[in-house]
Amino acid sequence: MSEDRASDYARYGSAGIQMVLIIGLFVFIGTRLDRKFATEKPWWTLGLSIFGVIVALIYMVRSFDKITRKRPPKNGAAPNRPTPPTTKKE
Repeated sequence: MSEDRASDYARYGSAGIQMVLIIGLFVFIGTRLDRKFATEKPWWTLGLSIFGVIVALIYMVRSFDKITRKRPPKNGAAPNRPTPPTTKKE
């Protein structure tokens, strides 16, 4: 297995762990707030867990975007760059 491929597996594998930790942190804070304010239903836990999922997904998308932008193109293809706007010539 090449070194690049192993580092990709490590990055993608750690993304799941990071997601679980982010969501777990928000759930933990929510349960503490529910206990502190003695809410009838776990509104803090529910709200913060949903917020944690959103934060974790945003974090994952941004980190995957950074990984794919750093990766060199395969087979000598041109890198993913936006094409310049074309002007009409009459």
